[in-house]
Amino acid sequence: MKTLKIAELNPKQMEDWKSVFDQWLMNNFGDCLRAHDFKMDCIDCGNVIMDVVLEIGASGGLQDYTILHVDFDCSNKSEEQIESLKRCMMTYFIRNDYPKSLKGVKLETRIGRVTKC
Repeated sequence: MKTLKIAELNPKQMEDWKSVFDQWLMNNFGDCLRAHDFKMDCIDCGNVIMDVVLEIGASGGLQDYTILHVDFDCSNKSEEQIESLKRCMMTYFIRNDYPKSLKGVKLETRIGRVTKC
């Protein structure tokens, strides 16, 4: 299965991915930050981003994922806190049922946020 980058998605896939990502950003990302005592600001954390590959199965569930790169610019957080936040960030994507257009797709994408400091 070929890995697609965001720019390679067709318009319907892009629309569906944007919906999945926006749902995660609005309903899960902030909860993960709060639950693990992370604050997105120029003092606590400037960046909380991960580059990941999501392998979505034919049934619409996540078959596998790979974390390619992590950029958590959080100077006062322990490795254990960071690992815990990474797991929390991935939970939504692991449990999500993906739209029909994304079934059978292997997608390389970035999740998280960057502050402008």
